[in-house]
Amino acid sequence: MKRKYLDIAVLMAGFLALNYLLITWLMPSKKADGITGQAGDNIVMEVRNDVKENVVSDSISFEMAGNRISRVRLSNYMDSGEPVELLGRDGEFIEFGLVGGSFNKVVTVEDYIITVRMVSDVSEGARAVAPYARIAREKGESGSMMMIGSGGGIAMVDSRVKREDWSDIKSKSAIFEAGAGAFVGFEDRYWQTILSIDSAGNSPRTMRLRTIEGERFQSDISLREKIIPGGQAAEFVFHIYTGPKVQSILDAADSVMPGIARTMDYGWFSFLSRPFLWALTALHELTGNYGLAIIILTLILRALLIPLTRKSYRSMAAMQRLQPEMQRIQKLYRDDKVRLQQEMMALYSKSKVSPLSGFLPLILQIPIFFALYKALVIAVDMRNSGFLWVNDLASADPVSLFNLFGLLPFNVPSWMPVIGLLPIMMGATMWLQQKISSSKATAATPGMGIIKWLPVVFVVLFSGLPAGLILYWTVSNLFGIAQQWLVVRSMR
Repeated sequence: MKRKYLDIAVLMAGFLALNYLLITWLMPSKKADGITGQAGDNIVMEVRNDVKENVVSDSISFEMAGNRISRVRLSNYMDSGEPVELLGRDGEFIEFGLVGGSFNKVVTVEDYIITVRMVSDVSEGARAVAPYARIAREKGESGSMMMIGSGGGIAMVDSRVKREDWSDIKSKSAIFEAGAGAFVGFEDRYWQTILSIDSAGNSPRTMRLRTIEGERFQSDISLREKIIPGGQAAEFVFHIYTGPKVQSILDAADSVMPGIARTMDYGWFSFLSRPFLWALTALHELTGNYGLAIIILTLILRALLIPLTRKSYRSMAAMQRLQPEMQRIQKLYRDDKVRLQQEMMALYSKSKVSPLSGFLPLILQIPIFFALYKALVIAVDMRNSGFLWVNDLASADPVSLFNLFGLLPFNVPSWMPVIGLLPIMMGATMWLQQKISSSKATAATPGMGIIKWLPVVFVVLFSGLPAGLILYWTVSNLFGIAQQWLVVRSMR
């Protein structure tokens, strides 16, 4: 019987291998017009000014006409089945050149970096030459009060990353003077386009972020004029990064454009956000699904916090045992509010418990929450990654309470708050946690009446946040409920 199954497995494997070979042989190979790079190879080419080229590499493709680059397409990132396109609208482009000099140029494409080498040759007499580069584009997504990613201008000035939101640039142009290693450009939530210029010597660079007209913006960089003696030549090198904000890719690009690895914005809690993003990526590679990766990471984080939360839950259980004495004090001093508070505080001090101890796990989650939030909103691979009914964990829960989560034939108006199923589950688990940890005595403590409404407030406030973050909070609450039940049970 075992031999029979083995023979069947061998036949199936051979059949699949044969089909693969036939499909590979019969399928026509795709070849783009223009200049095409081979897999794993860099593109090196001389570009004529009077010819429009379509340049295609493994990572990017773009149109190049003279000294302008436009319609950059990222081959490895898709939107609706098509490669993501940067600078694809009319009037959006990258331009580079030399003021006051004739030249020839060689273009190299390596991953997401386009390098342009320009040689200015002066045959007779000295000439002043000044290199410049600029990006012209329309406004992108801005970062909101809820920190939905970075958007706007970005510059490296004296080894420091500076950011300017679209609205800041529109109200006032930003001008920077910097030395070698400076760069300038624009960034969106997932992508960025950055320029730098290298030249012999350490000529100061002037960089600007400004509006051109309306909602169109420009970032530019220029070097001071350089005098080239007659009969000599000078080389200027332009580097252009146009690609995703992925740490491993930026780390590789850092050898060409020093400092670009530090353009990832991990937020206030970067010491947590960066390892969280790494862990999410590793768990995604293991499970094949970001929803599962978030759940596993949540369980790992909660497991690491077990010693602290266990202490908190023990304190809450002690509060439960004090309830009879607290009720006695409340009854005895119900007409003297000041004495009531003094006696209650004395009881807490004597028993070494705190009425707020039950909220310690919530407080501990705050830096984790914001760090994970930042990791989720900047994770490029999280885009369009679904889990259960959620089609994009990087966006809000798509279903709504107001049409019974899609059961009613009613399109929820855009002005109505988005209250999805995941946020409601999060609020329900928060309420259950409070129910388990509270008592009549703690409910009578000043301030506790407001705290009991926190689940409702959180549901409304957090409904617009990424579904992946709400999934984390919900699973974390469920873990806490189970842990709290076990601790209370062990103390009976």
